[in-house]
Amino acid sequence: MSDHSKLKQLAEAVEKAFTQLCESGGDDLAEAWHRAEEEYSVASEPSAILTLIADLERHERMLLAACVGMGAIGEALGADMDSDGEELLSMVVDMKEALEKEKALSKGWYENWKGTIVERDLLKAERDNLREDRDGLLEAGAHLL
Repeated sequence: MSDHSKLKQLAEAVEKAFTQLCESGGDDLAEAWHRAEEEYSVASEPSAILTLIADLERHERMLLAACVGMGAIGEALGADMDSDGEELLSMVVDMKEALEKEKALSKGWYENWKGTIVERDLLKAERDNLREDRDGLLEAGAHLL
């Protein structure tokens, strides 16, 4: 059984049935408890338990890797490694804000640069027109020389 939620529901049903049986003090709920316990026993076959253990071990490794990674980041940023992580979180928030400011500055710079390129192209076109006008005037006045 790889559906852990089903196994959890069955285990909770056994606990609930047993609690009700103990609270009532009578045998009228004993049958319900035995049925719930039997369903749980069938569902909790060794492969289900081994799957749960493998998942737990994998999650523990993932958590350890995440902690090591966060520790390395904290050390690289010079954070107090004995704190509860608030300092590191604060640093990350500050870095994110700084990045957003840099993005805004870069966008403004790009817009200015783009405007400069457009202006440059207009000036080039005007220069080329003036050169053509000059060349035309020189040709027209060449006979005066």
